[in-house]
Amino acid sequence: MSVHRAGSYYGVPHSTLEYKVKERNLLRKKKDSPMVKEISLMQEPITSLDISEESASPVITV
Repeated sequence: MSVHRAGSYYGVPHSTLEYKVKERNLLRKKKDSPMVKEISLMQEPITSLDISEESASPVITV
């Protein structure tokens, strides 16, 4: 629904609705922040891998 039509339907001035839409968009959380966190986690070195000498080569059985 357009802002103009909503204003006519609910009886709210157009300028008030525009202000509320802008305010809501500024207060919403950004969806990009989890992606930034994932990228930073990918750049950290992995130090928790436990590689023993006994299983140095993978064994594939059929």
